[in-house]
Amino acid sequence: MVMGVVEGFVDSVQHSGLEGTRVLITGLKSRHGVEIARAFAEQGCRLVLQTPEMNSDLAIVLEVLASDAEDVRVSETAIDNDAAALKLAQWASGAFGGLDVVINLACLDDAGLEPDACLEEIEDRLSATLSGPFRITQVIANRMQLTWKDGLILNIVTQRDAETPAAAQLGRIARAALSALTRQEAARWAGKAVRVNAIIPAAELGCLPGEFECGLASECEIAELALRLASGHGKTISGLTFDAALVG
Repeated sequence: MVMGVVEGFVDSVQHSGLEGTRVLITGLKSRHGVEIARAFAEQGCRLVLQTPEMNSDLAIVLEVLASDAEDVRVSETAIDNDAAALKLAQWASGAFGGLDVVINLACLDDAGLEPDACLEEIEDRLSATLSGPFRITQVIANRMQLTWKDGLILNIVTQRDAETPAAAQLGRIARAALSALTRQEAARWAGKAVRVNAIIPAAELGCLPGEFECGLASECEIAELALRLASGHGKTISGLTFDAALVG
């Protein structure tokens, strides 16, 4: 089923009805999420962007996005606790009088993780990756359901190629955890006009075209799926985790 949904979504490049859509993208970096932000900007969306690391490269990217999007607002507020997540959610919602789409970007960090790291340390790394996105998911979903307008929350978690047994285990646990959390949050907000989905690419975003054969290996293809989920084509889709390793 998931393979069919992915193939059907990615086959089409036409997206209607997204002009003026209010989109929050968290975790944006100069090499992580740019194509996703660009895809929504080119649809004439209004963007609220949260970045954990502003630099000269990202500043150039923001200038390009501002030339395409209807409007762009930027925050450097970190999402490292519940209060910070609430603050960001309030500011982002207030920027354009609400939010229609939220895309949370996160990357599993296995740097310095010993090859034989214990399960507790691996789970700590996973928690550090997923805590921010799911704080935002819960806060924003609550605000969305109060307005009773269709909304989408999409969590995208990436990982570099696993080079050690511990890194591979981190990836496996992350897939299971993200799938379970996505189903849980989708069920929690079912019937309240809020959809929750997730994407787990096969490898780190930004890989070279053709490097992987599976259907969601590149950031452009992930951006395509994100657009489809945000458009009218995705109005009935919730609780799914699109796993690139199962596609192709």
